[in-house]
Amino acid sequence: MITVVFIVFALLQLGLGYYLLAHRRANFLNLAEVPAALGRELTGFAVGFGASALVSLVAAFVSTTVLQLIALVLAAVIAGLLGLRVPKYLR
Repeated sequence: MITVVFIVFALLQLGLGYYLLAHRRANFLNLAEVPAALGRELTGFAVGFGASALVSLVAAFVSTTVLQLIALVLAAVIAGLLGLRVPKYLR
């Protein structure tokens, strides 16, 4: 059961990373044009979510509690940083 949950979690992270990569130049949230600095940050967050998805997939099949916790905390930290960094561009 936990394997399925971590696979779905990894797919959600990959989807979010894809969204960030696809919208790093235009149409991100309410911005018609994305500033260059925000585009670079979105790229970094997309790579971070990709790495976190990879850790989640490994954690799904290895079933080590420590690795599962690392995957969850890593995704939470990346999402938290995204939430802290993006609002300064939405003025």
